[in-house]
Amino acid sequence: MANPPLHYSSDPPEIAPSGDLPEVATAQGLHSATLEPYDGLHLASELSPYPKNQAWNSAGYTPEDTIVREQGWDKAVREPGGDKIVREEVEDKILHEPHKGLFGWSRRTTWIVAVIVVLAIIAIVVGVTVGVLTSSNGDDGDGNGDGHGAADGSADTTSTTAPVPAPTSSDVNTAFGTPTAFPDSARASDSACYGETCPSVLAVTQPDPDESTILLFGRGAGGEYWYRESDGEGWMSDWESIGGAFLSQPAVISVSRGRIDVFGVWESDMTMRTKTYSRGTWEVDWRSLAGRCYSPPTLCSRGEGRISVFTLSSEHELAWKTLNAGEWSPEASSGWDRAVTGFVGSSPWLLCDPDRADVVAYGQDESPYQLMVKRQNGTNFGYWEQLGGDFQGDPVAVYARSDRTDFFGIGTDLEMYHGSWPNEMPTVLTDDEAQSLGGEFESVAGVLVTGTSRVDVVAVGTDGRLKQKAMIDDAWADDWEDLGGFLSSAPLVWRLSDNRVAVFALGQDGEVIHGLWEVDEGAAWRNGQWFVDGGNFTTSWHRSGPA
Repeated sequence: MANPPLHYSSDPPEIAPSGDLPEVATAQGLHSATLEPYDGLHLASELSPYPKNQAWNSAGYTPEDTIVREQGWDKAVREPGGDKIVREEVEDKILHEPHKGLFGWSRRTTWIVAVIVVLAIIAIVVGVTVGVLTSSNGDDGDGNGDGHGAADGSADTTSTTAPVPAPTSSDVNTAFGTPTAFPDSARASDSACYGETCPSVLAVTQPDPDESTILLFGRGAGGEYWYRESDGEGWMSDWESIGGAFLSQPAVISVSRGRIDVFGVWESDMTMRTKTYSRGTWEVDWRSLAGRCYSPPTLCSRGEGRISVFTLSSEHELAWKTLNAGEWSPEASSGWDRAVTGFVGSSPWLLCDPDRADVVAYGQDESPYQLMVKRQNGTNFGYWEQLGGDFQGDPVAVYARSDRTDFFGIGTDLEMYHGSWPNEMPTVLTDDEAQSLGGEFESVAGVLVTGTSRVDVVAVGTDGRLKQKAMIDDAWADDWEDLGGFLSSAPLVWRLSDNRVAVFALGQDGEVIHGLWEVDEGAAWRNGQWFVDGGNFTTSWHRSGPA
C-alpha cells in the first residue's frame, strides 16, 4: 500500500508488580475533548512510590494506592505440520496373466480400468496443486491477525484485512467533503447514540505543530483502522487502511515531529496493540503490548518520544505502560502496572501538562456513579478522591487555565454538568458540586479550549442533532445552540484556524461527516455547513461499564 502524502520537516491487562505511576501529558485525539494544538507538553518529575496494604478509608479508597505488577503470560504456539502423503505404486502383475486380469476381468477390461484410474489420479493432483498455489498467493501477509505476537510482544504477521491500494493523485478528491443537508424529520431512534451515552469513536492528531496537517482515524466495519489526511482546507488523500482486527476505537498521539503512534484493543484476545508511522512509512506489523484491556486506550506524553497508555484491568482497576527512549516499561511482552484500589465504573480520562496530571473517571460498581479524580501535583500522585454526583457514560476533562481543571459529564437525568477544581490538593470542586448546564444528551461532550477565556462544549442531543454552548470569561451562554446534523457518535472538535472550527463524527450509515463553522467574539458559532467524507466505519464501540 502506498503511504499517504505526509509532509513534515524532518485479564484486562492481567497485569504486573508495580513501579511508580508514570508521568504523563496531554492526550491527542481521544474521546472528544481537544485543546488548541501546541507543542512542548512535559511532566516535570517522576511519580513517587506508594506504601502498600493501607487500610480502606471512609471514602472507600486507601490514602495511597497500593501498586502491583502481575506477571504476563505465554501463549503456546503449535508448530505447523501436515499429513505425510504416501504415494503407492500399483502392482502390474495382472498384465502378465495369460487370460484373466484382476478380479477375474479380461486383460482388455483391466487395461481400460487402469487407464481411467491413472487419469483420475492425475486430475486430483493437478487440482490440489492449483488450489495450494492460489491460496498461497491470496495471503496478503499484512500482519493484522492474532498470531504468537499476541502473547509475547513480537510483531504480529497474520493478515485479516487487505488494505485498499492508495489512489493516485488524479484519483483523490481534494475537496473537504461533499456538502450535504440533514432533514429535520430524521428519527432520533435511527442514531446509534439513541438511548445510550455514546463516546467519540474517531481520533485526530497533528504530527507537526508548525503545519496545519491533521490525520483523522476511525475503525472500519471490518475492525481495521483507517485514516485520512487533511491540511484544514481539503482532503490530501483518500481513506487509507493500516489493517488490524480491533475491538476498540483508536487512540492516536504524536510525540515528535513527523511521528504518529496508534493504539487499540485487539478483538480476538483483548491485548493492546500499537503501530508507528515514522520517517515516511508505517510499520508493517502491529506490536502486542500483552494484557487484556477492558477499556479503550487513553494516552499522554511527558515529552518527546515518551508515551503513557492507560486502560482498565478485568477487575476495573487502572492499568498502564510507558514508552521511554524506545523501551516499554513494563516490557511489551509482560504484564501491566496497576493501582489495585478503587473500582472504576467508566473508561478513564487522562490529561496532563508540565506541572500536573489528572486521571478522571466515574467510580463504584453501581449507581450513583460518582466523579473520581486521581491527581499528581508536583511529585506525588494522590489517592482516588470522590467528588459526588451521579453520572453515566464517560467523563471528559480539559485544562481551561494553567491553574484549573474543567470537567464535563452527562448525569443520569441526561443533563450536561460542568465542574472545576483548582490546581491544589486535596481536590475540591469550586462550587462544591458540578453545576447543570441543562439540555438532554446522548453522547459525551466534545470540548474546545481557546486561550484562557473561552471554552466551547458540543454534544449530541436526544434528537440526534449537534448542540453547542460557550463559556466566555467564566460566564455560560443562556441557551444551547442547535447546529443540526445527525450523528451516530460523540463529536470530535478541532480548531482549524483562529476563527474556524471543525466537528467530526459518524453519520447514520457509518460514513464520516463533519461540520464547519466560523467563531467570533459571540457565544454562538456562525455560517455552519455539513459535509460527507465517505468511508465505511462501525458505529459500535468498546468502553468499560457499568456507568
